[in-house]
Amino acid sequence: MYLAVQIEKVPRPELVKHDSAILDLVFAMDCTGSMGPYIESAKDNIHGTIEQIIANETSDIRLALVEYRDHPPQVS
Repeated sequence: MYLAVQIEKVPRPELVKHDSAILDLVFAMDCTGSMGPYIESAKDNIHGTIEQIIANETSDIRLALVEYRDHPPQVS
């Protein structure tokens, strides 16, 4: 059973001023089998978010992607 979720854009909050010249940003993505139909959309959203940040951010940016699953792949 899947629950339909409607995502709406919210205003971007004002960022806290910082002295650091580096922005560390990590995305975590559920890559379990049940997420298969949504993974391409999630990747597209991550790319779009990164492009917006790069266009608006003056700091250097370090990016990471953490992919996780429920358990290791089963060997038959």
